[in-house]
Amino acid sequence: MSFFDFKQRDTQVKAGSILLSEPFLPDVNFERAVILVAEHNEKGTIGFVLNKPSETLLSHLLPATQSPLPVYVGGPVSDNVLHAIHNVKSVGGEPIAKNLFWGGDINELLKIKKHLPWMRFLVGYSGWAVGQLDAELEEGAWIVCEETNLDVILKAEDDRMWREAVRSLGGRFKIYSNYPVDPRLN
Repeated sequence: MSFFDFKQRDTQVKAGSILLSEPFLPDVNFERAVILVAEHNEKGTIGFVLNKPSETLLSHLLPATQSPLPVYVGGPVSDNVLHAIHNVKSVGGEPIAKNLFWGGDINELLKIKKHLPWMRFLVGYSGWAVGQLDAELEEGAWIVCEETNLDVILKAEDDRMWREAVRSLGGRFKIYSNYPVDPRLN
């Protein structure tokens, strides 16, 4: 059981939902993580950590692009696969939420990057087998946010994204947003 009771029985996970790790989740891969759920179905769940930039630039992975864009760590699964999450319908990709897509034509994305309000290139993803995420939700490991919180979340800086997302939930969550990563250092 989590130190905090984050159970939200009335909130259903679906593509476009945001998962926020509870403040003291003891997993370095998901410490203060903001995860965009891209798929949630009878096969399991796929999501991407949005707020964990790596030290790698896109040009390190795709030298021909000469792109200085950062690459994010989407999660610990298949960390040798590059993914794109963006808000440009014309370049294709699987719809995740209103005006948000997974995949598409990377060359087209790079051509119009300077005009995009939001885009992430990520290596790896976060995955859950059938029932695994439900069990973690029951344990209180995650806070589920509806799509309506996406605007707040996507506008936040990487290092403030988790805090802003938790704060956007209001009520008791506003208080949690200020907890230190390690309470022993408080």
